[in-house]
Amino acid sequence: MERQKILIVDDSEFNRKLLVGVLQDEYDTIEAANGREALEIINKNTAMISLVLLDILMPEMTGLELLKTLNDTGISSLIPVILITAADSEEEYGLNLGAVDFITKPFDPNIVRTRVENHMKIKSTKDMLEELVSFNMDRSEYVWEATIEMLANVIEFRSFENFKNYDKIKKITNILINKLLEMNVYSDEINDIGVNFILTAAPLCDIGKIFIPEYILFKNGELTPSEFEIVKKHTINGKKLITNCLRAVSEKYVKCCEDVCLNHHERWDGTGYPNGLSGNEIPVAARIVALTDVFDALVTGRPYRKAFRKAEAVKIIGESSGKDFDPSIVSAFIHVADEICKVYQ
Repeated sequence: MERQKILIVDDSEFNRKLLVGVLQDEYDTIEAANGREALEIINKNTAMISLVLLDILMPEMTGLELLKTLNDTGISSLIPVILITAADSEEEYGLNLGAVDFITKPFDPNIVRTRVENHMKIKSTKDMLEELVSFNMDRSEYVWEATIEMLANVIEFRSFENFKNYDKIKKITNILINKLLEMNVYSDEINDIGVNFILTAAPLCDIGKIFIPEYILFKNGELTPSEFEIVKKHTINGKKLITNCLRAVSEKYVKCCEDVCLNHHERWDGTGYPNGLSGNEIPVAARIVALTDVFDALVTGRPYRKAFRKAEAVKIIGESSGKDFDPSIVSAFIHVADEICKVYQ
């Protein structure tokens, strides 16, 4: 099997050779001494290059100038770019221009290998999905369920700590939906969307987080305002990814997934993101998943905190009724809270 190719762009020959030494056992490498030289290589070999390691401070064309060009031409969406930097002030700007991550100087070989491997796996999965939907496939249930499971695996791989449990999210969402139908709450809307569509969309709500740099995703502390702005973009990026990857499946299902990905952080009182929707402006599927997603997050540990006890998580959900969550959906949740908690035992 042909090895993946990495373009290393740095005006320091020493740095280039150091990175080649770290990566050459697993990948083929191409070298460029400045942004202009790198741009020529990329334009001629776009399909061959799997990842770019890009220094920021270089003569002729800086790394940020090259990154802006790649972003403007759409190439940065095809080839992930990891910035090489010693200047913290440039990191946020570079990430906003489309970089997927950064590596700081002096290099730690283990960090270089790990971050490159992670983004290579993500790119391989995205490429596989794009290839899958490029075929003239029928719109059978098998096809879209297989595609969804692939997307869910992307999330689980990216989380490392099993943040998203595909089966548990589906189970607790199913319990909540069944109670809503039993209570005749949003029954018409739920049946119009399709219960199974909502259940399989629910675990994909955070698919956009694959674009969040690891130093933010796994930060052991409070995020800065600028870091939180980057996190918030996972809703928009998730919707875009769903639109691109699920072109060959049911339009109705795609719409459900898009609604969930984009709106699961909107809040009943209008204080959520990305669009500050409130009340019934928020699609009902997103209102349901917003609650089950938060409950799953509360009872699952994170790098920066331990898991909440299940009773405490239920209490938090109840106290958020009318603020974060739809009161009618919270009411149904309270009725089946014991059953939902058993899923996590």
